[in-house]
Amino acid sequence: MIEPGISDAMAEYVTLAVLALHRDLLAYRVQQAGGDWQPLRFRPPVALRMGVLGTGVLAKTSLSALQPFGFRLNAWSRSRQSIGGVECFAGKAEMDKFLSQSDILVYLLPLTSKTAGILNGALFAKLPPGAAIVNCGRGGHLVHADLLVALDSGRLSGAVLDVTDPEPLPADHPLRLHERRGLVFHANASAFAE
Repeated sequence: MIEPGISDAMAEYVTLAVLALHRDLLAYRVQQAGGDWQPLRFRPPVALRMGVLGTGVLAKTSLSALQPFGFRLNAWSRSRQSIGGVECFAGKAEMDKFLSQSDILVYLLPLTSKTAGILNGALFAKLPPGAAIVNCGRGGHLVHADLLVALDSGRLSGAVLDVTDPEPLPADHPLRLHERRGLVFHANASAFAE
């Protein structure tokens, strides 16, 4: 059940997050705050692989919004899907291959007993080195401590979190303050619907 307007709002949020990560907007913001200026490596969109975990309405709308930019788009779901312009992976047997081809991973699966804590160190280790994540699922999907380790080690280059647990995070939470290797941006894309 999708509330009116939520799929378009989510697609806008996913596009914002992906472009911010792709164009290093968050890293440049930290440089600016520190009075620093170091050009960062630019990769054209065709060189980046977007992986979307999920193929529901929100995921399909987000994939459609990303297509005009020229990213290579992948999606994963439990059962086989066919989405124009998107390489689709299915089932447990294809999960590792999907993750290994996700330079930016967008998470859009529902929270269930099988997906709680899925965004963890084991999953991050299967992404390409320096990958980034965008969590638009639920806060319960993410293991905070594992994300901090992945950011500090450089395993992940960044994270954009639409949701957290608890929400909002306390002002002194390490994910709010993290600026060393990965950057965290928090805004709730679905707040307008509440």
